[in-house]
Amino acid sequence: MTLKERVIPWKLQQLRAIERRMPTVPAKLKEDLNLYESGYRGEQNLDYHLSFLQGEDFEVLHDLRLRGENGFYFQIDCLVVTQHVLVIVEVKNMVGRFQFRDESGQMVRVWRGEEVVMPNPLNQIWRQQSQLSGWLVARRFPLIPIESLVVFSNPSTIIQSTEEGKQSLSRVIHAEGIVTRLEKISKKFSHNGRKQLLPSTCRKLSEKLVQSHTPLYSSILELYNLHPQNLIKGVFCSQCNKPHMIRQSKSGRWTCKHCNKNSKTAYVQALEDYYLLIKPTISNQELRDYLQIDSSAVAYQLLRKLDVKRTHKNKHCYYHLTIPLRLK
Repeated sequence: MTLKERVIPWKLQQLRAIERRMPTVPAKLKEDLNLYESGYRGEQNLDYHLSFLQGEDFEVLHDLRLRGENGFYFQIDCLVVTQHVLVIVEVKNMVGRFQFRDESGQMVRVWRGEEVVMPNPLNQIWRQQSQLSGWLVARRFPLIPIESLVVFSNPSTIIQSTEEGKQSLSRVIHAEGIVTRLEKISKKFSHNGRKQLLPSTCRKLSEKLVQSHTPLYSSILELYNLHPQNLIKGVFCSQCNKPHMIRQSKSGRWTCKHCNKNSKTAYVQALEDYYLLIKPTISNQELRDYLQIDSSAVAYQLLRKLDVKRTHKNKHCYYHLTIPLRLK
């Protein structure tokens, strides 16, 4: 079994960066950050259970965002690729009692005495199945069955259904049951050992899915009516989380004025925040303003250490930042 390393979701990275660099964080942003943190913890919990899958028949891809044939993008929390079947997994990390009502197509959450109607994830995974199927056909991959599951990662969540909804509820499970269910699904479609995809085609499909992933680049500051000029500039300390790190000219190290922690690479996190919140390119002058340093020679030295591409425009040199940002 191959379990690809999970990358922190793009939106969550942006929200964490705003929380770090805004003097005052809007209540709506804090609420959204808590939701994304909860979702990420749920996905990590699912990863733990997926690690118990045996054999080499399963490959797990995380957080795919693909462009559908209708021009709209669709996102998949987790896609399990096998030679017999593809399984879409939608992860929910919520507490309470959830009732699925097929007659109305609703999912109702009962929590602390209140009933709230929420989007039904079953409708979402059925839509994802159709979109993924069209995506595969357009790229001339062999027809392969696609199954889907809704997984609640919190073990205390109660899952119920109305009498009419029992059949649909067969697609809804707790994270603890994911391995057993995936093995059962794989066995269902492996008739007499027959495989839908050759090993080479399976590898090609996984590679194509990863290559086709398109992160959602959006102006997170505009979404919350925030402005770049209000961001806290400078280099944050990883130990005390304060923006008080100053570069020492002799040693080249960054030293925190608050807790005295030293680091040669502390500015890398600051530039990742710049990429997440402002824009993907930075010039020498922009770096000096953002990191609060005076010397253009020092700024040039810091930029030259980055493993990034450079382009020239109007006599200026721009460095193309990435996530994660690596040094040479």
